[in-house]
Amino acid sequence: MKFALDTPAERDVDQITRFSGWCLTDAGMPAERIFLRVDGLAAAQLERTPRWDLVAAFPEFPEAAHGGFAGDLVLSERLQKGDCVDVELVASADQSEHVLLRRTFRAGDRFSSRTSWSACRSRTCGSRPAHRV
Repeated sequence: MKFALDTPAERDVDQITRFSGWCLTDAGMPAERIFLRVDGLAAAQLERTPRWDLVAAFPEFPEAAHGGFAGDLVLSERLQKGDCVDVELVASADQSEHVLLRRTFRAGDRFSSRTSWSACRSRTCGSRPAHRV
């Protein structure tokens, strides 16, 4: 699979954060389904969006224009500034799932304060598990 995550560009996320980008199978077809998992649980279905820039980038794939995706991840109000959120970007194609990206994000400034980014480590924040949505 070929893909790019355009947004979010930063490691901080808000309570509502837009995820967007594009994804094509090796055969140049759009993925059947793109979704986000948070802490291992399905959290947001991303919608297919047109991406005319992909037509120029992949002229050999006529369906590339349909390879865009976008959608909002809504996080719990219980999160506090600095809490870690483990997110996976997942694509379904040919009856199988492909984890395209695993990234730990941090609850940003719009959440109330509690901890710092240095306390946020891959898959855990300090000694406590990352929060679920």
